[in-house]
Amino acid sequence: MIMHPSPPYIKMLKVLHVALLTMQVLSVLAMFSLVYFNFTNSFELGNISNELLIASVFIFAIAYQGGETLFKRKLAAARESNLPAFKKMEVYRSAHLMRWAIMEFAAILCTIFFFLTGNYYIILIAALLIILFFTTKPGAEKTLADLQISAEDMEKWTAGNDSGNE
Repeated sequence: MIMHPSPPYIKMLKVLHVALLTMQVLSVLAMFSLVYFNFTNSFELGNISNELLIASVFIFAIAYQGGETLFKRKLAAARESNLPAFKKMEVYRSAHLMRWAIMEFAAILCTIFFFLTGNYYIILIAALLIILFFTTKPGAEKTLADLQISAEDMEKWTAGNDSGNE
């Protein structure tokens, strides 16, 4: 039987992931509704719509690639270190938070660009970022694989540490 990381760590990451994802989806829906029902007449920036579309594409590419690169670097550092399992989990949590913050910033910025211009291609970029954000959902098996923590190490940690902290 595989022992999974301490439930508080995984549950906390899952709750945070859902909260951030929900905020992004709600903001896209709100901005889409405002534009669709023509509540943005005073913000007609159609003359810079193409520039903001190009900026959105670059923001998307930089945010996604940058977030993934930083996440992988932090994971590699945690794997190569001789840190105990609970310290690796802290590094894992901070790596996720960093990646999610970068991706959410880009999605919200694209959503604002859409609101200002009414360019539906920009909202598609924000939607793509949200879909990619969804794919970063943490899980117990994924955590063990990402950190390369053996089930035995995790079992020692959870057995000797009921509170989830050391």
